[in-house]
Amino acid sequence: MKHQDEVIIDISTMTLWDSTAVEVIDKLINKNKNNGIKTTFIGANKQSEELLKKVSKNIA
Repeated sequence: MKHQDEVIIDISTMTLWDSTAVEVIDKLINKNKNNGIKTTFIGANKQSEELLKKVSKNIA
């Protein structure tokens, strides 16, 4: 089984509503990072992007 170096997650069909959703994303990013995997999120709508920038410890 080949190890993936990067995971790209498309969140264009969802909206992040609160900090709990961002905390789950941060946990996923940290878990993957600890396993040597880069995690990239694409397609965030404006509301989700603003919340990610405000709350996330991993996404600037």
